[in-house]
Amino acid sequence: MKSGENFRTRARELYHEEGQIEVDADARVSVAVGGAYVEAWVWVPLEKEQRPG
Repeated sequence: MKSGENFRTRARELYHEEGQIEVDADARVSVAVGGAYVEAWVWVPLEKEQRPG
């Protein structure tokens, strides 16, 4: 079974976007069948705006 750190690393590889989606070094990990949920920070602007990219 993968460790919490392995899931955090994978979450960063798949989803990290500086200033938009970030995973802390000590983010909570909830292991489930076939994967895990990893706690992340998601930027939400005050007003409607398009995401960069």
